Amino acid sequence: YTDAQRFAKEKRVLFQERPVLAAFSGDLLNPGDTFLFDEVGPPILLVRNKTGQVNAFLNMCTHRAAKLVTECTRKNRMSCRFHGWTFDLDGKLVGVPGAEGFVGIDREKRNLIPVPVSEWHGLIFVRAVPNGAPIDVEEHLGKDFARELAHLELAKARPMKTSRIDVKSNWKYAMDTYGEG
Repeated sequence: YTDAQRFAKEKRVLFQERPVLAAFSGDLLNPGDTFLFDEVGPPILLVRNKTGQVNAFLNMCTHRAAKLVTECTRKNRMSCRFHGWTFDLDGKLVGVPGAEGFVGIDREKRNLIPVPVSEWHGLIFVRAVPNGAPIDVEEHLGKDFARELAHLELAKARPMKTSRIDVKSNWKYAMDTYGEG
């Protein structure tokens, strides 16, 4: 419970290199809905695009790495509050104010940085590894457990209330205390 090196490795392996449940589909019902997930390390932005697909990106502008989205609201585009760089819901850089000052930059290399995301039976999983491999949710969960979760029909779930309690605690204490069932 208290070894700092083991804790650092656990955080890296369990919360960044493996898929983590970030949200429910009901948290992003409509195109343009956004959701912020900062619990596993790098801040991650989830957004539902115009075709209904969920995308996940590092929540940072690719100009100066400022946090791009700070509030979960519906958007058509996402603009950085510092210099106005603007991205569409698929992470493509679509607007650069003062473009004459950026002559010669490869705009394709300035799109938002994707992280793997998978929406499955009402659950949205991410892996906090930029440009990482796709997530196979059923393989991650195991076929038997995946089948049990699918029966819960979580795609029909809608948020009722959101709250947050910040505490200084080792994640294992919290799980051992409140996740025994």
